[in-house]
Amino acid sequence: MESKFHDLWAAGLIPAHLKTGPITNYIAPLGNSNLLLVTSAIGLAIVAIFIIRTPVTFLHYTNIIRSIDNKGLLDGPTFCYPFGNSKERLFQSRKYSFDWAQQYGKIYRIWTGLHSEVVITTPEDVAKFYQDANSHNKTFHRRSGWVTNSVLGEAVGFVSGDRWRVFRKILDPLVSNSVAVKHIPRINRAGLEFVANIPNVRIDKGGANDPLIISAARTFMPFPLLETSRVFFGEMEDTEKAELLEIGGIYSNALLLLFENGPFRRWLGYWMHTPTEYKATKNFLNRWDLFNGNIAQARHDKNDLPITQLWKHVHQGTITQKELIQTITEMTYTNLDVTSHVITTTCLFLADNRATQDALLAEIELHRNDVEKYLGRKDTLLHYSFLEAMRLQPVLPFTLPEASISDKELGGYHIPKHTSVTTDSYGLNIRNPFWGPNATEYLPMRFETISPIELIRNMNAFGYGSRKCLGQYFADKQLRSLVMHLFDKYDVSWHNRSQTDAAFDTDKSAHVDVFNVELCLTQRARTDFKDSHAGL
Repeated sequence: MESKFHDLWAAGLIPAHLKTGPITNYIAPLGNSNLLLVTSAIGLAIVAIFIIRTPVTFLHYTNIIRSIDNKGLLDGPTFCYPFGNSKERLFQSRKYSFDWAQQYGKIYRIWTGLHSEVVITTPEDVAKFYQDANSHNKTFHRRSGWVTNSVLGEAVGFVSGDRWRVFRKILDPLVSNSVAVKHIPRINRAGLEFVANIPNVRIDKGGANDPLIISAARTFMPFPLLETSRVFFGEMEDTEKAELLEIGGIYSNALLLLFENGPFRRWLGYWMHTPTEYKATKNFLNRWDLFNGNIAQARHDKNDLPITQLWKHVHQGTITQKELIQTITEMTYTNLDVTSHVITTTCLFLADNRATQDALLAEIELHRNDVEKYLGRKDTLLHYSFLEAMRLQPVLPFTLPEASISDKELGGYHIPKHTSVTTDSYGLNIRNPFWGPNATEYLPMRFETISPIELIRNMNAFGYGSRKCLGQYFADKQLRSLVMHLFDKYDVSWHNRSQTDAAFDTDKSAHVDVFNVELCLTQRARTDFKDSHAGL
């Protein structure tokens, strides 16, 4: 037996380091009858390792990025089969943002699926890369498989080149800041009505006069969805609202399945989704197409509504029906997670900081007779509060990748054109020296002395250039309306604060399970409350 083992080793079927030690002690008692099975298993394992490692080696070899002086190569975490570094980036983003920056420096390379992405972390590199943002190509949907492409692949935020320019020319006048300002009276009333109905979604069993306990994200999520949908569809019947929310649940389920099973796909992997993923996605697409068709038909004679105007462009052939519906998907359901995240983090920070909450209440009182103008301003504590929440708890720790059509020099490296680049939001928002030694503290009034140019350069908020978030002008006003009415009516505290990691006590950028935040709402004890709040 020993001789046969040596023959196998000599023939190269068993690595040299397995010749002696525990494995020989394990194999020796097996006898000749089982030796072939054992050695075959070892051989298959070696072949499997070879099959896995060869593509990895190929990927690294074909994605070399050299330093400007040609003396070094861009480094980064090793590709982990089969999704690269996707799961670390998506599900442990804060931890790996700090770990990777510490290990690889201010610029490094990661793998999303089988794709290489350059990560930039400094304001200097951000300014260089995004100076031609208007001509960048979006690359996220190209590598995300059939599900993402079917739901969002032709939405305005995901297309590039001429299609993007044509669609933006049509869409921009419908969602501009000047249009959003005209909607402020309605947004103000919607915020007031929404807060008035919060007792209906409490998760505790208290009495009518007891403090309310709410699940923040679940409670707030319908507000931006319904309000953004109203921008496109106009006023909706209760049955339409209910269906909109129901379809939103189907959408969330489809996307959740996608991310659980690995969102980045390439080549044949584009089609390699589970039957459950296909079924959930098809269900969403069918329901959503039908809903939009019914809405458009019911409002065909209301020419002032964006949905009616946009369908006319579909009939004229300027844009396709798929482009229209997927863009509405992007601005409603996809951006819903963004807006609800910002609302929740804004509220939890205010709930966690008594002095700032009291200052906000005083500011609201000061503007009680001019609320609509107040909601449109960006020089208030109300606005600064949500900027600080976005800075400390970014919605996208790593931005969606983009590719420039020109070569770039970033962080001392030559980045070839068409290379996907993503920005590390924690690097820009927290580790950036611009924010000073108190970068991890919650200080919303810091924005009082920061110019718009400095803000764009040093913080990732709504994107860059004309490819900024299309719904930002409505989203910020919706957020200010909801937060203002909530804190005007209730004293807000963080009910399950003790469940948050102790690191949050000293570092407000520490991980918070935002989706599970619970708030305690106690109606403010003001004798004039009813009249004064109604005046808003």
